[in-house]
Amino acid sequence: MPPEAPLPAERTDAPPPGAADGGASGMTPGAGVAAAAREPVAPAAASAPADGPPGATPPGSSGGLRRGFWAMADQLSFAGANFLVVVVLGNWLDERSFGAFTTAYASFLLVGVFVTALIIEPLMVFGSDRYFDRRPHYLGKIVGLHLVITGAGAAALLLVAGIAQLSGEPRLALALAGLAVAQPLLLLSWNFRNACYLDGNPRPAALAGTAYFATVFLGLGGLYAAGVLTVLTAIAALGLAGLTSAALLARHHRVDFRATLRKAGYGDVLRDHWRYGRWALPTNLTRYVPEQLPYLVLPLVLGLRDGNGPDLAAGGGLKAIMNFAMPITLFAWAMSTLALPPLVRNRHRPAFRGRVRRLAAVIVGVPLVCLPVLGLLGSTLVGLAYGGKFTEYGGLLWLVGLVPVLAAADAVLHVQLKAAERPDRLFWGSVASSLVLLLIFAPLVWLDGVRGALVAVLIGYA
Repeated sequence: MPPEAPLPAERTDAPPPGAADGGASGMTPGAGVAAAAREPVAPAAASAPADGPPGATPPGSSGGLRRGFWAMADQLSFAGANFLVVVVLGNWLDERSFGAFTTAYASFLLVGVFVTALIIEPLMVFGSDRYFDRRPHYLGKIVGLHLVITGAGAAALLLVAGIAQLSGEPRLALALAGLAVAQPLLLLSWNFRNACYLDGNPRPAALAGTAYFATVFLGLGGLYAAGVLTVLTAIAALGLAGLTSAALLARHHRVDFRATLRKAGYGDVLRDHWRYGRWALPTNLTRYVPEQLPYLVLPLVLGLRDGNGPDLAAGGGLKAIMNFAMPITLFAWAMSTLALPPLVRNRHRPAFRGRVRRLAAVIVGVPLVCLPVLGLLGSTLVGLAYGGKFTEYGGLLWLVGLVPVLAAADAVLHVQLKAAERPDRLFWGSVASSLVLLLIFAPLVWLDGVRGALVAVLIGYA
């Protein structure tokens, strides 16, 4: 989804950070099913100037419409690529291998939480103001911070991979090890994409997203045609796509990589990012729970219940059917983000409530229309998408279809609170949702498997 206006620097000490509610699933609160498809975007700030970042074209002008188009294209290209990955791997891999990829990818996104909170969201604040005139040098320092965080993330993923190997799960170990190597490239493209929004120019991000999509599409197709598509080679294709995107954007930003190697200048950047990120991190972690924890916990709970190892196939099945909700949920959050600036400008006017009602009618109406389609054609859609696999979960698409309905209502509530400058309610709402899901998820999965997992997710939204 396109970025929201960046926070002014003087608010970086104010707890808790409402700005954290705009970054992702990558990750936007309530948009759990879209998190794997949507990388973080610029953080929100209801109090940001209505005309956007320095040098931006005023909203409502033709330039503003172009920015909106390119921002949507940016998000849709990366979302489309990740949607494609789920469908392709669900078709071409066996169910346990696909489940191993799903679990490993959810683990990788935990590293993404730290990158989002400690790099991307502060980048959108300070890069729009304090470091705006020194962006190439600043982005060079960002690369240094990125290498430290992703290096620690790689070590953690390799440690978990070793545990998985010793526990008799070689497929999961291989997927984790592959993502440990690929994640610095994938996450670096997140950083550089968001930097495009500092001057209100998402076009390079959209073009890089197109390159990312094309690399993923051609890479997976070529691997399948050659008969060498596995979890590890699929991750290699994703890493290559991340490298391609990051390289194109690094050239556009003229990143000063020499600054990465110089010690001078890191102190200020570290202080600024930590002062902001220490509040953004807990908010992003509370978001991770409803978005990705089900893919980690479901296989473990079912394995314990049945007296076997982790049920990776069930985790893959949950991912396969939740993939149908992702495009609709992405639409809801993209529309709510586009609606934020006019809501901010009208928050003290009588027209505010009317605008919120119209927004709700559109955002909630679309998933309501899609709900009966998913419910009535569930098994057929699953069978067509995944080559006859996972059809045993087709009857659950009624529940899956409710996810974007509740997510859309959640998006309307969040954008209304952002416009009203109530980040405290956003933060505590995320905490409450995460705590509820943590309490009920394992018992419901134990009782009713994948169906129980979906019911828990729906209760967490409610």
